[in-house]
Amino acid sequence: MDIEVLVAVLMRAIHILCGILLVGSAFHSWLSGTPIARGLKGAILAACAFIIISGGYNLMTKTVTPPGYHIWFGIKLLFVMHILAVHFMTAIQDMPDAKKVRMSKGIALSGSVVVVLSAILRWKSIGA
Repeated sequence: MDIEVLVAVLMRAIHILCGILLVGSAFHSWLSGTPIARGLKGAILAACAFIIISGGYNLMTKTVTPPGYHIWFGIKLLFVMHILAVHFMTAIQDMPDAKKVRMSKGIALSGSVVVVLSAILRWKSIGA
């Protein structure tokens, strides 16, 4: 296997795994009614950093961007910035647990939109 292919696969896997952690923890918090565990604070912040790095790599190595791709990508990026900002706020700031759960609902809903937008971008890239 070529090293470029290996790095591309690794970056995509890291990107997806970090997204699962960020959105999955928010869904768990929202549906269970408990805030994201304090023990996950480091993992959440690391996932925020890794998703930015891997997403930047994936975007920079993208070879084909069909018409209309960038507008959908820009909309997706706005929702991603919301997810990251709220995760930073809940991880760093001291606030009541009820407020953290409420904010997790917003992360979960924005994460759902990001998944749908990612599916649209993938569909546009392969021309299906």
